[in-house]
Amino acid sequence: FDTANVVLVDVAFDRPADAAFQFGFYHELTARLGGRPGVRSTSLFDSGMMSGRGWSDRVLADGFTPAPDQDLHCLGMMVGARFFETLGMRLLAGRDFGPADDVGGGPRNAVINQAMARRYFGEANPVGRTFYFRNRPSERYEIIGVVGDAIYRSLRETPAPTFYMPFYQVSRDGHATVALRVTGEPAGFAGDVRGVVRAIEPRAEVTAIRTLANVVDGTLRNEWTLAQFGTLFGAVALALTALGIYGVLAFSVVQRTREIGVRVALGASRTDVVTLVIRQGLGLVTLGAGLGLIAAFALARFVTRLLYG
Repeated sequence: FDTANVVLVDVAFDRPADAAFQFGFYHELTARLGGRPGVRSTSLFDSGMMSGRGWSDRVLADGFTPAPDQDLHCLGMMVGARFFETLGMRLLAGRDFGPADDVGGGPRNAVINQAMARRYFGEANPVGRTFYFRNRPSERYEIIGVVGDAIYRSLRETPAPTFYMPFYQVSRDGHATVALRVTGEPAGFAGDVRGVVRAIEPRAEVTAIRTLANVVDGTLRNEWTLAQFGTLFGAVALALTALGIYGVLAFSVVQRTREIGVRVALGASRTDVVTLVIRQGLGLVTLGAGLGLIAAFALARFVTRLLYG
Protein backbone atom coordinates (compact mmCIF):
# COMPACT_ATOMS: atom_id res chain seq x y z
CA PHE A 1 0.00 0.00 0.00
CA ASP A 2 0.82 3.65 -0.21
CA THR A 3 0.06 4.37 3.44
CA ALA A 4 0.38 8.17 3.28
CA ASN A 5 -2.79 10.26 3.62
CA VAL A 6 -5.26 7.36 3.86
CA VAL A 7 -8.03 7.43 6.47
CA LEU A 8 -9.87 4.23 7.45
CA VAL A 9 -13.35 4.52 8.93
CA ASP A 10 -14.96 1.43 10.51
CA VAL A 11 -18.76 1.55 10.28
CA ALA A 12 -21.34 -0.82 11.80
CA PHE A 13 -25.10 -0.93 12.34
CA ASP A 14 -26.30 -1.07 15.93
CA ARG A 15 -29.37 -3.06 14.75
CA PRO A 16 -29.67 -5.59 11.90
CA ALA A 17 -30.45 -4.13 8.48
CA ASP A 18 -31.18 -5.96 5.24
CA ALA A 19 -28.54 -6.15 2.53
CA ALA A 20 -30.30 -3.78 0.11
CA PHE A 21 -30.54 -1.10 2.79
CA GLN A 22 -26.87 -1.52 3.73
CA PHE A 23 -25.75 -1.29 0.13
CA GLY A 24 -27.77 1.88 -0.38
CA PHE A 25 -26.29 3.38 2.77
CA TYR A 26 -22.70 2.61 1.79
CA HIS A 27 -23.28 3.87 -1.77
CA GLU A 28 -24.51 7.20 -0.42
CA LEU A 29 -21.78 7.38 2.23
CA THR A 30 -18.91 6.88 -0.23
CA ALA A 31 -20.52 9.31 -2.69
CA ARG A 32 -20.91 12.04 -0.05
CA LEU A 33 -17.44 11.57 1.41
CA GLY A 34 -15.95 11.53 -2.08
CA GLY A 35 -17.42 14.96 -2.70
CA ARG A 36 -15.92 16.54 0.43
CA PRO A 37 -13.09 19.08 0.01
CA GLY A 38 -9.68 17.43 0.28
CA VAL A 39 -10.89 13.89 -0.55
CA ARG A 40 -9.19 12.49 -3.66
CA SER A 41 -10.88 9.08 -3.79
CA THR A 42 -13.04 6.80 -1.65
CA SER A 43 -13.76 3.09 -1.50
CA LEU A 44 -14.76 0.47 1.02
CA PHE A 45 -13.83 -3.08 1.93
CA ASP A 46 -14.44 -5.92 4.33
CA SER A 47 -12.49 -4.96 7.46
CA GLY A 48 -12.02 -8.58 8.55
CA MET A 49 -8.81 -9.00 6.54
CA MET A 50 -6.80 -6.42 8.49
CA SER A 51 -8.10 -7.65 11.83
CA GLY A 52 -7.02 -11.24 11.21
CA ARG A 53 -10.56 -12.50 10.50
CA GLY A 54 -10.26 -12.66 6.74
CA TRP A 55 -12.10 -14.97 4.39
CA SER A 56 -10.17 -18.02 3.15
CA ASP A 57 -11.34 -20.69 0.72
CA ARG A 58 -9.94 -23.50 -1.45
CA VAL A 59 -9.73 -22.37 -5.05
CA LEU A 60 -9.35 -24.23 -8.35
CA ALA A 61 -8.99 -22.77 -11.84
CA ASP A 62 -9.96 -24.07 -15.26
CA GLY A 63 -6.91 -25.75 -16.80
CA PHE A 64 -5.08 -26.03 -13.47
CA THR A 65 -4.10 -29.44 -12.09
CA PRO A 66 -3.10 -29.31 -8.42
CA ALA A 67 -0.22 -31.36 -7.09
CA PRO A 68 -0.98 -34.01 -4.48
CA ASP A 69 -1.58 -32.45 -1.07
CA GLN A 70 -1.12 -28.93 -2.52
CA ASP A 71 -2.53 -26.15 -0.39
CA LEU A 72 -5.37 -24.61 -2.39
CA HIS A 73 -6.40 -21.96 0.13
CA CYS A 74 -6.54 -18.35 -1.05
CA LEU A 75 -7.48 -15.25 0.88
CA GLY A 76 -10.62 -13.43 -0.22
CA MET A 77 -11.59 -9.81 0.19
CA MET A 78 -14.74 -7.88 -0.69
CA VAL A 79 -13.88 -4.43 -2.02
CA GLY A 80 -15.69 -1.52 -3.62
CA ALA A 81 -14.90 0.36 -6.80
CA ARG A 82 -11.62 2.37 -6.77
CA PHE A 83 -10.28 0.28 -3.87
CA PHE A 84 -6.89 -0.25 -5.49
CA GLU A 85 -6.59 3.41 -6.45
CA THR A 86 -7.51 4.56 -2.95
CA LEU A 87 -5.03 2.30 -1.20
CA GLY A 88 -2.29 2.94 -3.75
CA MET A 89 -2.09 -0.60 -5.11
CA ARG A 90 -0.70 -1.04 -8.62
CA LEU A 91 -2.97 -2.53 -11.29
CA LEU A 92 -0.70 -4.74 -13.44
CA ALA A 93 -3.16 -6.08 -16.02
CA GLY A 94 -6.82 -5.80 -16.95
CA ARG A 95 -9.11 -3.34 -15.19
CA ASP A 96 -10.46 -2.32 -11.81
CA PHE A 97 -14.04 -2.89 -10.68
CA GLY A 98 -16.48 -0.46 -12.28
CA PRO A 99 -20.11 0.60 -11.75
CA ALA A 100 -21.41 -2.51 -13.54
CA ASP A 101 -19.55 -4.76 -11.06
CA ASP A 102 -20.53 -2.67 -8.06
CA VAL A 103 -24.14 -3.79 -7.80
CA GLY A 104 -25.82 -6.76 -6.18
CA GLY A 105 -26.49 -9.55 -8.64
CA GLY A 106 -23.92 -8.25 -11.13
CA PRO A 107 -21.51 -10.41 -13.13
CA ARG A 108 -19.23 -12.72 -11.18
CA ASN A 109 -15.97 -10.87 -11.75
CA ALA A 110 -12.81 -10.90 -9.67
CA VAL A 111 -9.38 -9.31 -9.47
CA ILE A 112 -6.46 -11.45 -8.28
CA ASN A 113 -2.96 -10.66 -7.04
CA GLN A 114 0.36 -11.74 -8.51
CA ALA A 115 0.80 -14.64 -6.07
CA MET A 116 -2.52 -16.17 -7.13
CA ALA A 117 -1.76 -15.59 -10.82
CA ARG A 118 1.58 -17.40 -10.48
CA ARG A 119 0.07 -20.36 -8.62
CA TYR A 120 -2.76 -21.07 -11.06
CA PHE A 121 -1.58 -19.66 -14.39
CA GLY A 122 2.22 -19.49 -14.28
CA GLU A 123 3.53 -16.87 -16.70
CA ALA A 124 0.33 -16.81 -18.80
CA ASN A 125 -1.98 -13.78 -18.74
CA PRO A 126 -4.87 -14.71 -16.39
CA VAL A 127 -7.22 -11.93 -17.54
CA GLY A 128 -10.30 -13.56 -19.03
CA ARG A 129 -9.66 -16.91 -17.34
CA THR A 130 -11.95 -18.29 -14.65
CA PHE A 131 -11.63 -19.86 -11.22
CA TYR A 132 -14.07 -21.46 -8.80
CA PHE A 133 -14.30 -22.68 -5.24
CA ARG A 134 -13.73 -26.35 -4.63
CA ASN A 135 -16.98 -26.78 -2.70
CA ARG A 136 -19.00 -24.71 -5.24
CA PRO A 137 -17.76 -25.78 -8.68
CA SER A 138 -20.80 -24.41 -10.50
CA GLU A 139 -19.94 -20.79 -9.61
CA ARG A 140 -17.35 -19.52 -12.08
CA TYR A 141 -15.62 -16.17 -11.53
CA GLU A 142 -14.00 -14.35 -14.43
CA ILE A 143 -10.69 -12.63 -13.76
CA ILE A 144 -10.83 -9.03 -14.98
CA GLY A 145 -7.56 -7.73 -13.52
CA VAL A 146 -4.30 -8.44 -11.70
CA VAL A 147 -2.86 -6.24 -8.93
CA GLY A 148 0.43 -6.25 -7.10
CA ASP A 149 0.86 -8.40 -4.00
CA ALA A 150 -0.07 -6.86 -0.66
CA ILE A 151 -0.01 -8.01 2.95
CA TYR A 152 -2.77 -7.11 5.40
CA ARG A 153 -1.99 -8.47 8.85
CA SER A 154 1.76 -8.47 9.50
CA LEU A 155 4.86 -7.23 7.74
CA ARG A 156 6.40 -10.61 8.50
CA GLU A 157 3.95 -12.59 6.37
CA THR A 158 4.58 -13.66 2.79
CA PRO A 159 1.99 -12.32 0.33
CA ALA A 160 -0.66 -15.02 0.00
CA PRO A 161 -2.67 -15.80 -3.14
CA THR A 162 -5.57 -13.37 -2.87
CA PHE A 163 -8.74 -12.69 -4.83
CA TYR A 164 -10.89 -9.58 -4.65
CA MET A 165 -14.63 -9.54 -5.35
CA PRO A 166 -17.17 -6.71 -5.64
CA PHE A 167 -18.34 -5.62 -2.21
CA TYR A 168 -22.01 -5.34 -3.10
CA GLN A 169 -22.42 -8.86 -4.48
CA VAL A 170 -22.25 -10.60 -1.11
CA SER A 171 -24.62 -10.12 1.82
CA ARG A 172 -22.99 -8.23 4.64
CA ASP A 173 -23.28 -8.26 8.43
CA GLY A 174 -23.39 -4.46 8.45
CA HIS A 175 -19.67 -3.99 9.13
CA ALA A 176 -17.39 -2.34 6.60
CA THR A 177 -14.38 -0.07 6.43
CA VAL A 178 -14.50 3.05 4.29
CA ALA A 179 -11.14 4.21 2.93
CA LEU A 180 -10.45 7.82 1.97
CA ARG A 181 -7.33 9.09 0.25
CA VAL A 182 -7.06 12.74 1.24
CA THR A 183 -4.85 15.73 0.75
CA GLY A 184 -3.36 17.28 3.84
CA GLU A 185 -3.48 15.98 7.41
CA PRO A 186 -5.72 12.86 7.71
CA ALA A 187 -6.57 13.46 11.39
CA GLY A 188 -8.66 16.51 10.50
CA PHE A 189 -11.32 14.39 8.76
CA ALA A 190 -12.51 12.48 11.85
CA GLY A 191 -15.30 14.83 12.97
CA ASP A 192 -16.42 15.46 9.40
CA VAL A 193 -16.83 11.74 8.73
CA ARG A 194 -18.88 11.13 11.89
CA GLY A 195 -21.23 13.96 10.97
CA VAL A 196 -21.82 12.57 7.46
CA VAL A 197 -22.59 9.07 8.82
CA ARG A 198 -25.08 10.41 11.38
CA ALA A 199 -26.77 12.56 8.74
CA ILE A 200 -27.34 9.57 6.43
CA GLU A 201 -28.43 6.91 8.92
CA PRO A 202 -28.75 7.27 12.73
CA ARG A 203 -28.54 3.48 13.15
CA ALA A 204 -25.04 3.46 11.69
CA GLU A 205 -22.16 3.95 14.08
CA VAL A 206 -18.54 4.89 13.45
CA THR A 207 -16.65 2.42 15.63
CA ALA A 208 -13.12 3.57 14.77
CA ILE A 209 -11.25 6.13 12.70
CA ARG A 210 -7.55 5.67 12.08
CA THR A 211 -4.96 6.25 9.42
CA LEU A 212 -3.54 3.45 7.33
CA ALA A 213 -0.06 4.47 8.50
CA ASN A 214 -1.14 3.93 12.13
CA VAL A 215 -2.56 0.51 11.26
CA VAL A 216 0.78 -0.55 9.79
CA ASP A 217 2.65 0.90 12.78
CA GLY A 218 0.36 -1.08 15.07
CA THR A 219 1.55 -4.35 13.54
CA LEU A 220 5.08 -3.37 14.60
CA ARG A 221 4.22 -2.83 18.26
CA ASN A 222 6.13 -5.92 19.43
CA GLU A 223 9.13 -5.02 17.28
CA TRP A 224 9.19 -1.45 18.64
CA THR A 225 8.99 -2.76 22.21
CA LEU A 226 11.87 -5.16 21.62
CA ALA A 227 13.88 -2.40 19.96
CA GLN A 228 13.33 -0.07 22.92
CA PHE A 229 14.35 -2.77 25.40
CA GLY A 230 17.39 -3.54 23.26
CA THR A 231 18.37 0.14 23.30
CA LEU A 232 17.87 0.29 27.07
CA PHE A 233 19.97 -2.82 27.69
CA GLY A 234 22.65 -1.50 25.33
CA ALA A 235 22.79 1.79 27.24
CA VAL A 236 23.03 -0.06 30.56
CA ALA A 237 25.80 -2.28 29.16
CA LEU A 238 27.70 0.78 27.94
CA ALA A 239 27.38 2.44 31.36
CA LEU A 240 28.59 -0.73 33.13
CA THR A 241 31.49 -1.00 30.69
CA ALA A 242 32.54 2.61 31.39
CA LEU A 243 32.31 2.01 35.14
CA GLY A 244 34.32 -1.20 34.76
CA ILE A 245 37.09 0.50 32.79
CA TYR A 246 37.16 3.31 35.34
CA GLY A 247 37.43 0.82 38.19
CA VAL A 248 40.20 -1.15 36.50
CA LEU A 249 42.19 2.01 35.74
CA ALA A 250 41.67 3.41 39.25
CA PHE A 251 42.84 0.15 40.80
CA SER A 252 45.81 0.07 38.43
CA VAL A 253 46.83 3.62 39.36
CA VAL A 254 46.65 2.77 43.07
CA GLN A 255 48.76 -0.34 42.50
CA ARG A 256 51.34 1.71 40.55
CA THR A 257 51.57 4.64 42.98
CA ARG A 258 55.18 3.81 43.88
CA GLU A 259 56.11 3.44 40.17
CA ILE A 260 54.46 6.76 39.31
CA GLY A 261 56.32 8.43 42.17
CA VAL A 262 59.64 7.11 40.82
CA ARG A 263 58.76 8.41 37.31
CA VAL A 264 57.94 11.86 38.68
CA ALA A 265 61.17 11.86 40.69
CA LEU A 266 63.09 11.06 37.50
CA GLY A 267 61.51 14.05 35.69
CA ALA A 268 58.22 12.78 34.25
CA SER A 269 55.61 15.53 33.93
CA ARG A 270 51.93 15.39 34.87
CA THR A 271 51.12 15.04 31.16
CA ASP A 272 53.46 12.08 30.83
CA VAL A 273 51.80 10.30 33.74
CA VAL A 274 48.24 10.98 32.46
CA THR A 275 49.24 9.82 28.97
CA LEU A 276 50.59 6.59 30.44
CA VAL A 277 47.31 5.85 32.22
CA ILE A 278 45.12 6.84 29.26
CA ARG A 279 47.16 4.68 26.89
CA GLN A 280 46.52 1.71 29.11
CA GLY A 281 42.77 2.46 29.18
CA LEU A 282 42.61 2.92 25.42
CA GLY A 283 44.34 -0.40 24.99
CA LEU A 284 41.56 -2.10 26.96
CA VAL A 285 38.86 -0.24 24.99
CA THR A 286 40.46 -1.07 21.64
CA LEU A 287 40.84 -4.74 22.52
CA GLY A 288 37.25 -4.99 23.75
CA ALA A 289 35.81 -3.08 20.79
CA GLY A 290 37.79 -5.23 18.35
CA LEU A 291 36.54 -8.47 19.89
CA GLY A 292 33.01 -7.05 20.02
CA LEU A 293 33.03 -6.07 16.32
CA ILE A 294 34.30 -9.51 15.33
CA ALA A 295 31.53 -11.14 17.33
CA ALA A 296 28.93 -8.73 15.86
CA PHE A 297 29.90 -9.56 12.28
CA ALA A 298 29.89 -13.27 13.10
CA LEU A 299 26.38 -13.04 14.59
CA ALA A 300 24.97 -10.74 11.87
CA ARG A 301 23.67 -13.67 9.81
CA PHE A 302 21.47 -14.71 12.75
CA VAL A 303 20.22 -11.19 13.35
CA THR A 304 19.11 -10.80 9.72
CA ARG A 305 16.55 -13.56 10.29
CA LEU A 306 14.72 -11.17 12.61
CA LEU A 307 14.55 -8.40 10.00
CA TYR A 308 12.58 -7.87 6.80
CA GLY A 309 12.63 -5.29 4.02
